[in-house]
Amino acid sequence: YPPFRAWSVWVYNGTNQTITVQLIGNRNQSGAYPDYMIGSPQSVGPGCTALLTVAVEDAATPYLGVQISASTAPTSGAVIALLYGAPG
Repeated sequence: YPPFRAWSVWVYNGTNQTITVQLIGNRNQSGAYPDYMIGSPQSVGPGCTALLTVAVEDAATPYLGVQISASTAPTSGAVIALLYGAPG
């Protein structure tokens, strides 16, 4: 395992719509379709931040990513998502 105990995703939703954030795992680099959903999805309201954290053991896959979706397309703003290893 890596030298940290958890994966964390910090998200800032600067759009005008609520978004859903999900940590995903893939067996290959394509990332076109997630092979695994890791942890639970979390809703993040407009102008809000969120922190999702999962244990490394629950995310033991070669490639990790962050999937962001919205039920209504935002018309302004942007999303910032940072994926990092959290020390234990």
